[in-house]
Amino acid sequence: MHMDLVAGDSGTTLVVTCKDKDSKAAINLNGKNVKVKWRANGGALQTKTMTVTDAAGGVAEYLFLTGELIKGILKGEVEITDSSGLVITQVEPFSLSIRSKI
Repeated sequence: MHMDLVAGDSGTTLVVTCKDKDSKAAINLNGKNVKVKWRANGGALQTKTMTVTDAAGGVAEYLFLTGELIKGILKGEVEITDSSGLVITQVEPFSLSIRSKI
């Protein structure tokens, strides 16, 4: 995953497509809870609920809020919970670089 992130921005949206690790097919997110979890620069774990924008296509989004993007490295993963409480964590975690404003 590649994104250009800037520290201090509050209008950046993380968009992910959740796929089955074996078949690579999109995971249907209908009726599922999707969360993004991350640590910025090894700090405290943040857990935020994502918005499902295309359930059949496995697409979910999270709009970063003021103060969430700080300069450095943001490492995270996506977690999906179905209605029975079973959890699927995206197989490949992501690492994003956040630069300072110019």
